[in-house]
Formats: sequence, C-alpha cells, structure tokens
Amino acid sequence: MRLASLEAPAGPFVTSLAAGSEDAVSILDGLWQSVDLEEARSALGASVPRIDGLPILDIQLQRGGKGERPLVVVEQQHPSGGVVRTIEGPYLRVADLLERQIARDPSHTAASQPARTPPDYVEDPNGTSRRANRVLAVTGHLPADSLNALARGIEVR
Repeated sequence: MRLASLEAPAGPFVTSLAAGSEDAVSILDGLWQSVDLEEARSALGASVPRIDGLPILDIQLQRGGKGERPLVVVEQQHPSGGVVRTIEGPYLRVADLLERQIARDPSHTAASQPARTPPDYVEDPNGTSRRANRVLAVTGHLPADSLNALARGIEVR
C-alpha cells in the first residue's frame, strides 16, 4: 500500500521513546509519551480513538505544534490474538507513520483507508488561523476489509 509521496513533518525530532511493542510507534521519529486513558482524553481534548470492547494495551502520544492536538496511537488486543493500532492525528504525520509501518512488514501489516476526523485550527506565524486536516487509520495483521470495518466503528468527537 503506497499512500503518496509526502513530506516528513517539520521540526526537531529525537529518537523515539516508545514503550510499546518493538514494531509499534518506534518507527516514527519523535518523542513519544505513554499515557493512560484519562491523560489521553485530557491531552486530546476529545474522545480517544479506540475500538470499543477491545482491551487497551498501550496509548502513545506525540505532541504537535501550537494549537494542534497530539498524534495518538492506541494499541489494542484483537480477539484473534493479534494487536491492532488505531492511529489518529495530522494527515501528513499519520501518512508517514502508515508508510513506515507497512514498509517494515509489507507481507503482514495492512491498514484501513484513512478517514477524516475533526480538524485542528492552528495559528500561522503571521497570526492567521488555518485548518489542519486530521485522519484516522487502523493497522494490524488482518485483511484490509476487516480493518476498514473496525475503523468505521470508531467515532472521534
């Protein structure tokens, strides 16, 4: 699955500090913070994008720019025994993370089609506000149709 040739997010990044499984968010540069559900709700100022009924294994946040909600990855245990990841955040950062995950394990990792979520309104350096698009995707070792179905059941408010 090739999403598009996209620019990497701008800004200073450090090696990932992901505490989850080795193939989770550690493939995306940046500083990640493992948080509990309440901390995630507070940081996002919205609902946490997750699949209802599945146990949460880990929640990772990567802070964004001023006025931008964090990029979030929620790892959950699927009844099949595998792990599914719900990824929600700024379009370019989610696309980069998806490309890296799939490139790392192309024969096993699949992703749902990215779906739009409520945008952020961020202030440019000149003081004007702009709309920053956000998307959600679900990845895992399941068929893409199954991941699409899981993604459709997630509501981000």
